[in-house]
Amino acid sequence: MKKATPGALADTLTRAFRDKDLSISRASEALGVSYEYVRKLLKGEALPSGHTLGDLASITGVSLKALEQVATADRIRIKYGKTLAEFAHKNPELDPIERSWPFLTQDQRQTVIQLVQTLASQNKLSKR
Repeated sequence: MKKATPGALADTLTRAFRDKDLSISRASEALGVSYEYVRKLLKGEALPSGHTLGDLASITGVSLKALEQVATADRIRIKYGKTLAEFAHKNPELDPIERSWPFLTQDQRQTVIQLVQTLASQNKLSKR
């Protein structure tokens, strides 16, 4: 499998592991897979099979449907990359921000928006 950049599944699993205080070792034992495989899942370097996805849902408390959605999104992103983003009229450079957005508080989101607006204003002024 082509090495993936961390995606939505890795982000979701990392957060769930943290919330459940679940270690890679404990997860690998519960799943019956290697420590290295779980590490790769958390780094976005591997995507699980349907069976493993179901087991991940069981040990993390994240719904199977939610895990299936993010895993599918990651598979599509890996396979089609920037082409899909461009087809959807999205800027592929914003992908890391979009993937991180759900993990920000409302105040943090507002700060990011204000920062971007301030930088854009400064750039507009400097070009005059």
